[in-house]
Amino acid sequence: MTAAKEALLSVIESLDDSEAQQVAELIRTLQKQRGVSPTLGVLAADPSFDVDLSDLSHFRVVEPMRVKGLPASTQLLRDRR
Repeated sequence: MTAAKEALLSVIESLDDSEAQQVAELIRTLQKQRGVSPTLGVLAADPSFDVDLSDLSHFRVVEPMRVKGLPASTQLLRDRR
């Protein structure tokens, strides 16, 4: 177990039930937002945008395609230089 987790356990043991419930809710919130991209997180904090972070199931993580040779973005940068 890492030092951070051990420190967290020692703090959790000293909490009363109400505080433990608040920590559990915070952990659930963090786990729900784990899949939120940094860009959506910034937009959600900006009052100009209405971003519903509770349902982001339509956004899926896409892995880049593996190909032989250099990626197209690298080739474009080389061409412009």
